[in-house]
Amino acid sequence: MIDPTDFVTYALPAVEPRWLALLKEAVANYGKRGAVTDVAKRMGVSRPYVARVLMTGESRIKDPSPKFIDRVIEAFGQGRVDCPHLGRDISTNQCRDFAALEWKVIRGTGHDKALHWHACQHCPQNPAKLEVKP
Repeated sequence: MIDPTDFVTYALPAVEPRWLALLKEAVANYGKRGAVTDVAKRMGVSRPYVARVLMTGESRIKDPSPKFIDRVIEAFGQGRVDCPHLGRDISTNQCRDFAALEWKVIRGTGHDKALHWHACQHCPQNPAKLEVKP
């Protein structure tokens, strides 16, 4: 019999800070050689600093300055919304585009998209619900 007072502790997976996810996504979105340079220019910081924040190993900057983190969020965090269904932030364009889809487009595309669409229809962050109607 299982004792209800017994418990097992599981290690939770490490969650990447939002600023680091934004920085990695920005580099990936440039999708070309020199992406780190372009990202660094947009943030107004040096390319080597951005590269060292993104790298692994001993040369990595594990705890960048708060000013650097603020610059990442300022440069790449605007125009984003936390999607409660996906459990991560997405661009406002992605949110708006998915919210605007009709059921006939979603039907038959898979269970995950259908669940996302249904959640989106009742989401308080749905752009269609946020619009002020006269």
